[in-house]
This record gives sequence, C-alpha cells and structure tokens, in this order.
Amino acid sequence: MKKIILMIIAVFSIEMATAQTNTATPDNTMGVQTPSLISNHFGIDYPNNNAIWYQDGSNYRAEYIDSKTNLGRSVTYNKNGVRIGTEEQLSSGSFPSGISDYYTKKYPNETDYQVWSSNDGLGNITYYTNRKSETLWFDKTGKYKTKTKKKTYKTPTKK
Repeated sequence: MKKIILMIIAVFSIEMATAQTNTATPDNTMGVQTPSLISNHFGIDYPNNNAIWYQDGSNYRAEYIDSKTNLGRSVTYNKNGVRIGTEEQLSSGSFPSGISDYYTKKYPNETDYQVWSSNDGLGNITYYTNRKSETLWFDKTGKYKTKTKKKTYKTPTKK
C-alpha cells in the first residue's frame, strides 16, 4: 500500500512540475501569448499551418488558412489543450441549399456571402454567415434559425 501511495505522489509531483514549466510563448506577429501546451496540440493537429491566436475567456482560438484548401479555418482549445470546437470556411455549393435559398429570398442583391460550418466538438454542426454586424445562424439542414451580434475576438494587450 505504501508503494502505491508513493507512486501516486511521484506521478502527481511530475505532473505538477510539468505544469509549472508550461510557459506561454508568442505564436504570431500580433503578440498573443499562447501556452506551449496549446500551441503544441495545434502543431500536431494541424501541421504546416500558421495561426493567429486569440483568447476567448480561458479558451484559445487559432485562426488560419488551411494550407491544403486555401480556405479559412479556426479551432478552439480549452486551457488543458483539448480541442472543443472547429469552424471551416466552405466553398460555394458545399453547404445545404437552404442557405442559398434564404439569401436569394431575403437578400437578392447579395451573392458574395461566405458560409462557415461550426462543429461544437460533440459532432453537432451548424452553419453561419457574417452579414454586416450580424451573424446569421442555420441548422444542420440549412434552415435559418436566428441572428446574433457578430462576435469579434480581441487580441490581449501586453502588461
């Protein structure tokens, strides 16, 4: 029993020491400090892509242009480096037709809109477009649901 307790204490001590050395490093020209744990996960998950990092509460969001598709993408990690959501810019025609139908009916003069898919990390997919200061949300079938104020991510300032 003592050996088990000592092993647990040793493992816990190693984990604590590792956590203490997990320092923040700049990952882009904007100077956002992203913990190396987070940026290392991004490098493994999305090799050969350079991101601009934003902090959203205790989460970290990487925005980048996918080197294979040349389309915009983003991924959000929690403070423990776990991927909790992704967003992907979609090419024309690769989204449900209900979105196009909605735009044709509501905004017939707007043909240059960009559709994004959003995956919450649990497999739930929604779609959205940004229009002026609003975000228009659609369900997984392309049916319009609601609009919200467009979210912007602020770069943290250095202290």
